[in-house]
Amino acid sequence: SGVMSFDRNLVGNNEVIGVGDSGLDFRSCFFAESTGANPRTPPFVAFQAGASNNFIASRVDRSRRKIVQYVTFGDNNDENPEQGGHGTHVTGSALGRPVNGQNSLHREYVGTADQAKVAFFDIARATGRGLALPNDLDRDFFPWSFAAGARIHTDSWGSSTPAYTSFSRDVDEFTNDNLDYVVLVAAGNSGQCSNSFSSVGSPATSKNCIAVGASLNTATSWQRFRNSNEPRQFGLQFFNREGMASFSSIGPTSDLRLKPDVSAPGFFVTSARSGQN
Repeated sequence: SGVMSFDRNLVGNNEVIGVGDSGLDFRSCFFAESTGANPRTPPFVAFQAGASNNFIASRVDRSRRKIVQYVTFGDNNDENPEQGGHGTHVTGSALGRPVNGQNSLHREYVGTADQAKVAFFDIARATGRGLALPNDLDRDFFPWSFAAGARIHTDSWGSSTPAYTSFSRDVDEFTNDNLDYVVLVAAGNSGQCSNSFSSVGSPATSKNCIAVGASLNTATSWQRFRNSNEPRQFGLQFFNREGMASFSSIGPTSDLRLKPDVSAPGFFVTSARSGQN
């Protein structure tokens, strides 16, 4: 396939990935339980501050095909048009996989770890583009996915504050206390700002997270979905995974630590779409 994880069969077998984002379209073929007109809803659980591990674990259903937990801190869907289906898209990139025997045309768009399941934490606001998070990520955010069996948590969001904040500290506290738990955070989208130097935002400024920058994608990806000749106009050499997307935030951090830690294609990525079957 040319993708190292696929070639080495590292596709998420028996793994749960934690995701916090705008919502998840559980009716999408990439996450649905069945192919019926009224697919089973995921195991929704209402948020409780300071919930115990036993309480959380009792609300997890590891028998589900994809969604083993859905914490309704924000709401229980990904239908706010201002959010653009962001949570569905990033979850699909991580682990989306169509229901067996259906949507064969979609199989080439499976997630990187398409055999994994997801513990999802909904952080959407009812209206508008902003996200709402618990005040204490160490106590009220990461423990939900941890108790559901996740040891990887991916967060494709963040602030534009290029500093070490309380959220950065929360990431460091939880990962320090749980050394088998890895948090990945988007570096940010401030690379084109006038003050783009040291623009990596919180909580990607934490010391223990893996801050992920966005590289370009191939010219083929650009041309296929944009039906455009722009790569040839600008030069094919600029459209490869070794080049950075112009919007991707730039390091170092304000205290001169090297961030982002890694970069991967984050430009013209095709994934699951909210509201689509």
